[in-house]
Amino acid sequence: MLFVHGGIKFKKNEKTNSMPIHDVDPDYIFLNVPNDFFINVSEGDLVDIGYAVASSKNDTSSPIYSGVSGHVERIENNVITIKNDFKKRIHPGISPVELPLKELSDKDLESLINLMGIYDGAVPLSDKIKTSMGKIENIIINCTDSQPPAGISHPIAKQYPKELLGGIKILIHATKARRGIITLSESNEKTADSLKQLISDPKLITVRILENKYPTDNEKYLIYTLTKKEYRTENLVEESRILVLKPESVISLYRCFTSGIPVVNKAFSLSGKGIENKNISAPIGTKISFLLNLSENPENNFKIIKGGIMNGTAVEDDAVIYHDFDSITLVEETFQKEYPCIRCGRCIETCPMLLKPLYLYSNIVMDKNKDNTSLGITNCIECGCCSYVCPSKIPLTQTIKTGKSNF
Repeated sequence: MLFVHGGIKFKKNEKTNSMPIHDVDPDYIFLNVPNDFFINVSEGDLVDIGYAVASSKNDTSSPIYSGVSGHVERIENNVITIKNDFKKRIHPGISPVELPLKELSDKDLESLINLMGIYDGAVPLSDKIKTSMGKIENIIINCTDSQPPAGISHPIAKQYPKELLGGIKILIHATKARRGIITLSESNEKTADSLKQLISDPKLITVRILENKYPTDNEKYLIYTLTKKEYRTENLVEESRILVLKPESVISLYRCFTSGIPVVNKAFSLSGKGIENKNISAPIGTKISFLLNLSENPENNFKIIKGGIMNGTAVEDDAVIYHDFDSITLVEETFQKEYPCIRCGRCIETCPMLLKPLYLYSNIVMDKNKDNTSLGITNCIECGCCSYVCPSKIPLTQTIKTGKSNF
């Protein structure tokens, strides 16, 4: 096991860690269409799963696909509302990639990945492939879920191991990388053992076990943990020669190649006080309000967080599921009073990037933010560790984030 510097080791951080992923089928989906897209359907049209309801005007972005079969009920304010008929028809024009992988050129692979609508978080996978072709040595598939209270990376790797390994092989071929590395937390060693048994070439694909500490789900911190080298964020892939991906995007790549069906669903965890903890796969465009109705009714003093409690962002219940939803957390709204700093140094001890949050914060509030250049403020990954451990409840992360924006 590889030990991790700094960070926080949370207890009881596995609410959905070993739970299976269940499909849900909403009554409606709501697809947001950017202004630079053509809408390919009209109200009343019948659509199938995988049908492109909107397309980019310049063909640089992947189409927007329907994740349900049904009728287009409304098109208003660049939102396509589709009523689900629950017949699960697949668009008849869909077919798997028939050419052998070795016969596909770099441009063919890039075009196919873009066409399939595969995202890695909020970034199109085709963009990451394009910037890393021939420039990387390793691909890291980060299956750790270190941010509380739940995550989807380990559950999806555990449930779909063959698809994960198949996707890694496609990526190695596409990027010309030498090796794929799967990282898992120490609490998931059984999954690691299962994956090792399925790996036919340990030199091509390996598994690494990491200490279960937050924020190993951050790619910069993960690379530092594995290599013990620091890299600038803006040139991370080229400098480190490492590409870090989420397991879902890798699995989606394999599925798209073998079935031809584009990405129309998103897997994520749903957890928090007052609701049933679960892992879900829902069509992109599903409203959060529908998902909450599947669980016990939460109390009114809760707010909805996209992400975990450390660096998630608040969203409304009418927000729709998109590619960058890995978890939805319901938290109770509380007020914490701020007290003067007691110079305990806990923020320095816990900083995973070896920074001194106390000094960064002090320089900002004293209008000396320029002095933070030499202190490495731009290396802050905004993980929230310093604010979490601060006994005085000082908003260190929020203030440092504001200071970073001035560089």
